[in-house]
Amino acid sequence: MPVTDDGKGGMWFGLICDGLRHVDRDGRMRKWPTLEAVNDSCPWSFHKADDGALYVGTSNGHLGIIRNVDDRIRKLSSWQSNAIIRAIYPVDENTLWVAVGTQTVRVHLNADKTVLSEHDELALGDMRVNWITAAAAGGHWFVGDQGAKRLQNGKLVERWGIAEGLSSRFARTLLEEKDGRLWIGTYGGGLNMVRNGRITHYGENSGLFADVVSCIIEDNAGRLWLSGNRGISMISREMRASAGLSDTLTSVGFAAEDGLMPAETNGGSQSACHEDQAGRIWFALISGFAIVDPERAITSSSVAPTPIIERVRVAGQALNFVNTLHLEPNARNLEIHYSAPSLSSPDKTRFRFRWSGDKAWTETGTQRSLYYPLIPWGELQLQISARVDGGPWSAQPAVLNIIHPLAWHQRPSIWLALALAGIALSLAARRGFDWYMRRRAERVARPIREHADQLARDNQRLSAQALRDGLTGVANRRQFNEALEAAARLRERSPVPVSVLLIDVDEFKRYNDHFGHVAGDNCLRAIAHAMQSVAVARQLLARYGGEEFVVLMANADADAAFALAQQLRQCIFELQLAHAPNAKNRLVTVSIGIATQKAGSAADTTQLVAHADAAMYRAKRDGRDRIEVSAAD
Repeated sequence: MPVTDDGKGGMWFGLICDGLRHVDRDGRMRKWPTLEAVNDSCPWSFHKADDGALYVGTSNGHLGIIRNVDDRIRKLSSWQSNAIIRAIYPVDENTLWVAVGTQTVRVHLNADKTVLSEHDELALGDMRVNWITAAAAGGHWFVGDQGAKRLQNGKLVERWGIAEGLSSRFARTLLEEKDGRLWIGTYGGGLNMVRNGRITHYGENSGLFADVVSCIIEDNAGRLWLSGNRGISMISREMRASAGLSDTLTSVGFAAEDGLMPAETNGGSQSACHEDQAGRIWFALISGFAIVDPERAITSSSVAPTPIIERVRVAGQALNFVNTLHLEPNARNLEIHYSAPSLSSPDKTRFRFRWSGDKAWTETGTQRSLYYPLIPWGELQLQISARVDGGPWSAQPAVLNIIHPLAWHQRPSIWLALALAGIALSLAARRGFDWYMRRRAERVARPIREHADQLARDNQRLSAQALRDGLTGVANRRQFNEALEAAARLRERSPVPVSVLLIDVDEFKRYNDHFGHVAGDNCLRAIAHAMQSVAVARQLLARYGGEEFVVLMANADADAAFALAQQLRQCIFELQLAHAPNAKNRLVTVSIGIATQKAGSAADTTQLVAHADAAMYRAKRDGRDRIEVSAAD
């Protein structure tokens, strides 16, 4: 997670739950696998002081200091368990801001670097702070789950949140320019630029490489470098200068095909990115660290490709068309294939589409076809747009008009006549049936009652046995639904947070097709057993259906849910289950979606699964083997 230099040509690295590493300018490495003095091995944030000392914040609420590379870590202070220290920032030589959990604490140190006093910054309330930096107008900026707030002399003097037009309340980082412009990166809400009291938002639909912006750094040439879940991106000096003057902000993305492996970066930490003394920029990845030399950056073309619709098939048969496609009333299984020729970056061409009546576009990534088993009736229009990853969308979309008339037997008048005739026949049959049933009831009343009583007893017995999944042995969907209803009733009496994690085994159909269903069942049992070993009290793991599992966490906030998701993802990785040869990943992985309702939220708890499901599908859409968090409260 954290990375910084030591001021002497070396680097400090923090590995999640694997301690510290220091590499000197000659390449020699020293390891601290366990930070014994703070009883923790999960460094989360760094601050390197001017005197060379390294302050370390952990995921379990401990603050430590290493005076030089030959020293052991020394504990300075600690807070409640599981409260992550996300940011450390100096106020002056002997004072630090420490953002830990939902507190932001001003820590005063003696000359020997021991704690003199601690004071909570009450003006921030329960804000979970990810980033702290000095403000040009005075005071400091605090960036976190309530947007960005500027405090001066203990008073809130400026804020940018949802109410002020920020695209997401989950802010992660902030960069302030000399002219007063603010760049605010968010989790899932893209990039926000604040200028003269007005916010301009940029996301993937307006040219940004990714809607997750965890870190922003300016290089020596005036370019901005951003990290996110899809990789690393760069905004040129020219595009940066034009921000706010148009609705687009073109960025150049760098991912696996550019040598960034893995492409996903880590964020939510003050030091998740860092510029060293040589001008190189370091980014924390989900596995290892990436070094970017800005002078070797390659800019992409700003010209959008021209999309074309190549061919159309109905029931497997190719159809001829120019601009309009005429279909038979009983047409089924519509296939539409499209492309956008690009000689410079064909592997980075992305597509989106929308139908007539839709205001929003649906992005399909690199997918180049659409398939519809059932085709709506009437006159329809399909629009296809394309862009090279990080560039603008094509100004003129490819258009296909479709005419699909109703068959005679599907007309409303025919259905009305049939419905009236059916009602008349039903009334006549009902009278005869009632007479027959009254006569028959006289003969069979007693056996029916006895059978009903026995059936009720059997149902009670089966219900008691039907709370476990027969294949994996964990709870089944019925038990999960009952637990979710119980959590909703609990929230009516006590305002506690509730979290849901929806877990899907990536490309499980490929696994079954290659190894067979018996092996597939064994794979699901192994995954369920591994995840059950991670789950603890107040956490219910259930099989939701097929290759999907779900976890219900009572009295657990978003941080606790994200930490458990990381543990679940890691425990499945440690199974080392070989995937099918044609799968994207060599090993079996999962995609996880998280949804949380904060304490006191009036939202319906039953909607949690829908929000977690949407986040999980966003994780699968963005490449699988990842964790996504729903922005819904």
